[in-house]
Amino acid sequence: MSTDSASPTAPSGRHPISVAHLVMGLVFAGFVVIWALFETDSVVGHDLRWLLPIPWLFAGGAGLLATAVRPRRRKAPATPTSDLPPLSKENDDD
Repeated sequence: MSTDSASPTAPSGRHPISVAHLVMGLVFAGFVVIWALFETDSVVGHDLRWLLPIPWLFAGGAGLLATAVRPRRRKAPATPTSDLPPLSKENDDD
């Protein structure tokens, strides 16, 4: 028995980016940073109106960038298995 964790059939390389998760994660991180700045009195209340749009703009730009650099082609669909029954044309009234 082999103790090798990597199997020769396992795909390697980069996994696809979930752009929605990336954008919302960046927005959340940005709001945490703004909250921390507010709690440490680094910014005062009237500065928040200028700081709150920054996470949305930054995350939106990152989402557009991630969408632009995403590979256009997807992998070819897997070959059909023999477990599936063939398609029948029972309702074909020619």
